[in-house]
Amino acid sequence: MKKLALRSFSIALAVFLIIGLINAWSQEKEKEKKSLEKSISITKNKKGEIITRTKIEDIDEKLSLEQKTFINVKMELLEIRPSETKPISSPVVRVENGKTAQFLMGSEGKGSFHLEVTPTIIERKGIELKVNFKKEPEMKDSLEKTVLALNSQPLVIELFENKAQNSKLAVKITPLVDVKGGAREYPGPINEVRFVQSFLVMNNDRLIARGDLLAKGEDGVIIPYFYVQGKGIYVLSFRPFEGAEPKGLVSGKIMKIKLGEDEFEWLSQEPILPEGPWLIWVRNNPNFLGYYGVDLYLEAKNGLAGVTIGKDSWKKFFK
Repeated sequence: MKKLALRSFSIALAVFLIIGLINAWSQEKEKEKKSLEKSISITKNKKGEIITRTKIEDIDEKLSLEQKTFINVKMELLEIRPSETKPISSPVVRVENGKTAQFLMGSEGKGSFHLEVTPTIIERKGIELKVNFKKEPEMKDSLEKTVLALNSQPLVIELFENKAQNSKLAVKITPLVDVKGGAREYPGPINEVRFVQSFLVMNNDRLIARGDLLAKGEDGVIIPYFYVQGKGIYVLSFRPFEGAEPKGLVSGKIMKIKLGEDEFEWLSQEPILPEGPWLIWVRNNPNFLGYYGVDLYLEAKNGLAGVTIGKDSWKKFFK
């Protein structure tokens, strides 16, 4: 009897522990869901409609479609004598392509020199460097030179000669191109796209769809889309296709699209695609009346959202 009672107690304890673990797991999942809703700051009115959504910190900067090219210009000022070459200073200035980097040493009018370098990328040739230099009080007019350099390759330019002291002043310029921001085309095939506990929001205040949408394809082409009443259908692709423009991007858990005056954000609990930002091509068909196929759909609120698979599957939305 004792063994039977002990066994019954053990089974009851195990069941109790399993129920406890399930409850803990459910509570954790509920916390994650609330955390996601909090992260996209959804506020609803009595009808359940979104009325406000606080801007996600730094989202616009991180997901900017603008790509800027910077050039890090290292300017090593050198004093050259027959016996030695002595470095005076070696500042590094970061400027946008075509902008001017400036360096001033000393004080204006009392023994100083002022150096300006404007780097401009010339496609298939290199980096054009426009140099403007003036040393006071020795030079009345500025020295102006334009030379062509290669990326990351140093180039020495003579600036001033002091015959009395048998010395020269030169600058060794090393330009280094650095492209920042913006998005690019996803580099490989896309065989899986994940929208987990996701929200698709229009103009920060209108919920279009929500829920899970996990799509897999064998040919590396997955086409998400969504329909908005009064706006038609928006077909998205991670590759260029006929009539589409690069009007959006995805970075980790966030997809952002801007077409005309409308802006859409599709937020997921898990990364939609790894890393990013990756470009999204968008095409809108405002005359779209309806499509009911075998695609995957999200829970719709003010239209529909789904995913279709296949290279030419986007065409069915433009018949």
